[in-house]
Amino acid sequence: MNSPKEVLEKLEARDFDALLGLLESGWLDAKETPYHLDSPKQKLELAKDVTALANADGGIIVIGFDTEKLATTAGERISSVCQFGVGLIDPKRYDQILADMVHPPLHDVAVLV
Repeated sequence: MNSPKEVLEKLEARDFDALLGLLESGWLDAKETPYHLDSPKQKLELAKDVTALANADGGIIVIGFDTEKLATTAGERISSVCQFGVGLIDPKRYDQILADMVHPPLHDVAVLV
């Protein structure tokens, strides 16, 4: 998989194991657990992560995937799927935090569960 479209297709098909081995990149960022949005620091982290991808012409943050550092490069690769309750992600809350914290406003941001 070399494109955001291919990753989205695998996610929509719920083929999470297909992401194992993928390298994080300028358009792909993996997080082991959902952002803890009761914490101001985590709200800022969400805004920072989304803004970084927006400034790099877009990308995907996948939540529920652990990574491992690679000895041969400075990057990380997705190493495992980490299950969590989907109720821990509220797309409307994510959208509101991004609207409140990111200026100018971002376009074409989607929070998919």
